[in-house]
Formats: sequence, C-alpha cells, structure tokens
Amino acid sequence: MTAIRLASKITPTNLTSKEAQEVLDQLVKEKWLAFELEKGVYYIDTRGIAELQGYLREQYGEAMKECTFCLDVVTMGECCTNTNCNVRIHKYCAESQFKNATNPVCPACTAPWSRTNTFGLGLPETAMNPDYQSEEEEEEEDQ
Repeated sequence: MTAIRLASKITPTNLTSKEAQEVLDQLVKEKWLAFELEKGVYYIDTRGIAELQGYLREQYGEAMKECTFCLDVVTMGECCTNTNCNVRIHKYCAESQFKNATNPVCPACTAPWSRTNTFGLGLPETAMNPDYQSEEEEEEEDQ
C-alpha cells in the first residue's frame, strides 16, 4: 500500500494508484520484486539483487553482507548464533552445505549452527502498516 501511495509523489509523472499497482505487478512477474501476502510488503527479489549487486555494493559498502559460501549479496537467510560472528548464508546455500550435517557448525567460528536463526532486510514499522499516513497526508485529509 505504501508503494502505491508513494507513486503519486513521483515526478515528473504522477502515477495513479491503478498504474502503480500495474507497475508493481509487472516487477513481481519479472522477478525484480517479490510480494509477501501475509505482511503486505514488497521486497527486492533474486533478479533485482543479481542485476543490482554491483550498485548495491558500491552504494552500501560494508552494510551489504556476502553469503559465506557463494559470495553473492545476501539480504535474508541464516546467520551464526554467535553474535560476534558476521557469517550470513542464503537459505538455499545453507540447505546445500548443511544437508548431511547432523550437528552443523559455523564455517568461520565453529559455533553451533541453528537453521532457525534467520535474518532479513527488515522494514520500518510504517512500511508494514497499511493504515500509516505521513503528516502531509493527514494534513491533506483534514483540509
């Protein structure tokens, strides 16, 4: 909902809500974005990450984490249980690497690896709240 609402603020062309939804649907269809129905949020999908990897690394530097196994950018997946360890692994890389391990361990610090210790991009609460309105939107409604 936030993405559709923000589309009207894009310049020089203001998109209608319907046009914004069509653009988002097309980006999902082409795997640039993914949509999580339960939370009602869009996030960058595999194709988007792959195509924008160089740009993301250039813009965000150290903030962009690499998968320990494949060395591609990882935005969500599994992480080490040791909070002092920075190992991050894609879910599919972890599946492949740990499939035969009865007691998997971190490849860097050898702490026990929990397949349920996950991380993600995380979004501000406002992005996940469909009822959220900016102060500007509230003022417009009051007029």
